[in-house]
Amino acid sequence: MKKFNLALRIMNIIAIVGMLVTFIVHTVLGSLKLMGANDNLARNFGYASMAFVSLHMLIGTILTIETLHARRKAGVGYFKENMLFWARRISGFAIVVFLVFHLTIFASSNAENFRLEVFNAGRLATQIMLVVTIFLHVVSNARPTLITFGISKWKPYAAHIITFTAILLILAAVAFGVYFLRWQQI
Repeated sequence: MKKFNLALRIMNIIAIVGMLVTFIVHTVLGSLKLMGANDNLARNFGYASMAFVSLHMLIGTILTIETLHARRKAGVGYFKENMLFWARRISGFAIVVFLVFHLTIFASSNAENFRLEVFNAGRLATQIMLVVTIFLHVVSNARPTLITFGISKWKPYAAHIITFTAILLILAAVAFGVYFLRWQQI
């Protein structure tokens, strides 16, 4: 069981790295596209990012189930002491919910004509919530991810991670806003 658990954690690290790289590229290219640039590469990186997200989701679910079984076996939950653990799981689940909205909004357009039927305030709100939940998930998981990479002194990196993530996600939020305003002019 320990070897299986170790293999899962190694696969999760690979998924996290792949997810971060493809997400960064997808966010930058997609933001440029929403603001009017004609770049169809964003979609390909989005699909690659989705594959890594799916793997990360599967592994995270398996590891969470193992944790719940261990908790049940021990007979104590320590819910209050494990609030950060649950915040990570809940923010990950929220990302999945808002990612479904993202896919239904943007994955249906073809590569040549990037137009949707409508991009109203409700759809804008779901995309802003996606940005917020990604930010919360990345920030709450920065420390364990750095520790997994062997970086025990994570505090010097915390401000950099938060700043970079905030800038990237503000770019995405602005792009969604610009796209919404462009739809209001049509």
